[in-house]
Amino acid sequence: MNKNWLTLIVIAIITTIIYMGYQFYFSLSGANITFDKTIEPIEPDLGRNVLDAVMELDSGMPVRDEALNNK
Repeated sequence: MNKNWLTLIVIAIITTIIYMGYQFYFSLSGANITFDKTIEPIEPDLGRNVLDAVMELDSGMPVRDEALNNK
């Protein structure tokens, strides 16, 4: 292998290792934590009106599972 190619590969490996080490340190130090989103609280009765509507429709069904005569 040509000496120039070997030098280029060694420089690329060293650069990659340095970059990975920097990113690892950056991650451990917590410097890359940015959170700009606003959080809306979850309502305690989330979806309750939909559940009530489905239960009301289900109670008016002409044939229910319990009424079927499966033998």
